[in-house]
Amino acid sequence: MENQKSSLLAATPRAEHVIGYAFPRSSQATSLGHGSSGCFTIQVAGTLAPAETYAEAKTIVVRLGTSPGRWSWDHPLNTSFFSHHMHSDGQPLTGVNV
Repeated sequence: MENQKSSLLAATPRAEHVIGYAFPRSSQATSLGHGSSGCFTIQVAGTLAPAETYAEAKTIVVRLGTSPGRWSWDHPLNTSFFSHHMHSDGQPLTGVNV
């Protein structure tokens, strides 16, 4: 998991990122080592890495200096949509498709 995060750090500045979510028991969460709990995902330049929380995902992309892609959870046009599907701590509501 740390190698995946380290490879994200090699992304070019001003590249776009996409923060998403992989639900528990999904193939994506399982492949990222979070099959039982689910995880947030960060994609930059074709590299996908997990983050345990939305706050961790945001911290990583701020450190990378990338900008949100159109379908990223943190894109300005998506904030009102995703806020209806998340708890106040940034974790997704269960049973809600996002």
